[in-house]
Amino acid sequence: LGVGVGGEYPMSAALSSEGIAPAQRGRVLAAVFSMQGLGNVLASVVMYVLLVTGMSRDVAWRLGFALGAIPALVAYFFRRKTHESADFAKARATHVPQWVNMRAAMRVYWRGLAGAAGAWALLDLTYYGNGLFSGAILQLLGIGNESREIALYNVYLTLLALPGYAFAILLIDRVGRKQLQYLGFILLGVTFILLGAIFNTLTTLPTLLFFL
Repeated sequence: LGVGVGGEYPMSAALSSEGIAPAQRGRVLAAVFSMQGLGNVLASVVMYVLLVTGMSRDVAWRLGFALGAIPALVAYFFRRKTHESADFAKARATHVPQWVNMRAAMRVYWRGLAGAAGAWALLDLTYYGNGLFSGAILQLLGIGNESREIALYNVYLTLLALPGYAFAILLIDRVGRKQLQYLGFILLGVTFILLGAIFNTLTTLPTLLFFL
């Protein structure tokens, strides 16, 4: 699963950036990655529906996991129909070994690659860590005492992320990639500092803590 998803991420970005005019590239790339937010909502809804039917948690998580094969198969079908970009075809026509191209690219772009990969890794620590501990945090707030309730509030949490994706699509070509990332990381950092510094106080304000 990790190999498949990890491979799909950069391939989606490459296909989008190579086939889109520069003036629209930012919005298209942001829209492509915003599908992650919609996928999170759909996955949470599916899990909630499965639990509402009364099936055990043991069966629900396995069935929910298995249902994830459906969008993967749909993506495979469309990937089979996708043509390589003109940039890829041109690079391939040079008959230069792949390792030579990669070494040359690393020599020129290693700083930018390290910055992008490092920022992505730091974001993943908070993004996925926050998702993994959402159930425990909901229980601390007293609003996640059973599986169905936790699943329902996970639907709410994933819905709260959608405006962020929408704002990114609208602003990425106006504000700029770097400036938008600066703003996002600053706001994210301030939020987590507040959560860590005054968490005990925030537990007395469950609605505010939930939105944070």
